[in-house]
Amino acid sequence: MALTPIIKRINESISDITASTIQEENIEESISEPIPILFTGDLMLGRYVETLINQKGSEYLFGEGVDEVFSSHITIANLEGPIPEKHKRTPINGFQFSFPTTTVKILKKHSIETVSLANNHSLDHGMSGLVHTKKVLDAEGISHFGAYHTTTDGYFMTTIGTTTVIVYGINMISSSWDEKEAIRVTSELRRNHSNAVLIAFIHWGSEYIHMQGDNERKFAHALVDKGVNVIVGSHPHVVQGIELYKNTPIFYSLGNFIFDQYFSEETQQGYFLSFTIKDKKMSFTIIPTVSSRSKVSLATSTRKENILKTIFNNSSLDVALYRKGMTITLP
Repeated sequence: MALTPIIKRINESISDITASTIQEENIEESISEPIPILFTGDLMLGRYVETLINQKGSEYLFGEGVDEVFSSHITIANLEGPIPEKHKRTPINGFQFSFPTTTVKILKKHSIETVSLANNHSLDHGMSGLVHTKKVLDAEGISHFGAYHTTTDGYFMTTIGTTTVIVYGINMISSSWDEKEAIRVTSELRRNHSNAVLIAFIHWGSEYIHMQGDNERKFAHALVDKGVNVIVGSHPHVVQGIELYKNTPIFYSLGNFIFDQYFSEETQQGYFLSFTIKDKKMSFTIIPTVSSRSKVSLATSTRKENILKTIFNNSSLDVALYRKGMTITLP
């Protein structure tokens, strides 16, 4: 299947210059900073989260600081379930997720502009559910990429300044997982977009475990060998470590974003990953988050430090060489 690009162009804006400051011989133009990309972890708007939305409104879910972060980025979330035409609320202990059509309005309202459908729940209501999901996302102007089966369903293209960035989805939690096909598609993307920054957004790993597994590590290394520049992971529902392989960052798990897994503190923690390029250097900022009854806020003080400690204690030692606080900058 041919890969189809989903393109979003971000034009650099030039700030207004008042007439009183214009000098005929010296006109200065101020160009804004490029808009960075933000990745979030698993976003599940069904089951008990749907009950909370019906009771309190979607604003309840987005706690202090979250909307402000999203509105200043191109925000990409892993949408952990379909939006079928015939929606029925998922039982509290159910695992066949279903989200109402109002989901797209929530995404739009809170500046989530792009979603990955490359996960193990995208076919919870069959192919018709996936098709309807894409239909309502398209109608609301929300970009999407990926699906249940490997990587053959599109990619997202944008720019940071003058640099082209391509994000594509891979789902390893699949009964039809095909590593050779994932490698083939990766090679094709690299061949067709030789100058782009190529980012793989992968659904993988073992649930509720902070240390990334050997299978994920081997596959990540194979992708880097085929030309991937950044790897971002989801699915474990807890944060995992970061690895540098051939100077390529691998963020194994961002943890949960919005979910109804209240049984542990770890499943109510995660982080947003902000990515930008400046002076030809890639820069990544980790923004820790915490949730309480599915309401997500930016983590502060001790809770923030504990999340960072968990991430970096499970990271490769060389990450520390490029880390300053919450930011990792690579040459």
